[in-house]
Amino acid sequence: GRSGGGILGMSEDGGVGAAGVFALSAPHTTGIATNEFVAGQIAVDPSRLFGFASIRVDRWNVDRDEQLAAFEAALTDLDNMVGVKLAHAHQQFRFDDPRFYPIYEIAGRLGKPIYLHTATSPNPGVRMEPPYTNPYYLEDAIRRYPDTIFILGHAGWDTLNRKLTYVDACIDLAQRYDNVYLEPGALGAKRAGTVLDDFVGRIKKGNV
Repeated sequence: GRSGGGILGMSEDGGVGAAGVFALSAPHTTGIATNEFVAGQIAVDPSRLFGFASIRVDRWNVDRDEQLAAFEAALTDLDNMVGVKLAHAHQQFRFDDPRFYPIYEIAGRLGKPIYLHTATSPNPGVRMEPPYTNPYYLEDAIRRYPDTIFILGHAGWDTLNRKLTYVDACIDLAQRYDNVYLEPGALGAKRAGTVLDDFVGRIKKGNV
C-alpha cells in the first residue's frame, strides 16, 4: 500500500484534487488494510483524503457481532470515514447472502455509500462465479435498503477477460434504482483501451 503522502503526490501528478482511500479485509486474496491504518493515512490531509472503511467477513459464523460492532465504530468514530469498501469476489462472500445484509443496513443508516467491486479480477484466489461478480445478485439488497447508496465499482468491466461482461447489468440497475451509481475507474487502464469507446457509448445510450 501507499502512504497518505504518496497518494497525494500521485493525485497531484494526475491533476486530481482529492482521493478516496480504501480499507479492505481480504486475507485470502489481496491482503488486509485495516480501518485504523487507513485513518492514519488520510490524517495527512483530511481536506483532500477521504476514507472508506471495510469489514472482515471470513470468520462470520464465529465473530459476526464483533465485526459488525467494529465496523459501525469505524464509520462513526474514525475521522473522515465517508463510505464503505466491499469486494465480494476478493472477500469471498456472495452479493445476495442475507447473512451479510446487516452491513448494507448499517451503511444506509449512517449515510455512508458502499463502493462495491463488480465483475472479475485477475488476482489469485478471487471468486469468479456470477454470485460474486454479477451485480444482478445485488438487486435484492438494493431493493431492501433504499436508503443505502450502492456504487458499482468498475461498472461491470470484466478485468480478467477484458470484456464489458456486466456493464449492461450495471446500467440497467442504475436506470431502475435511485440508490445505484456507477464508477468506471478501471476502464482508464491501458488494457481497457479497446473497449472504452463501446463503454462510453453504452453509458450515453443508457443516460446514466
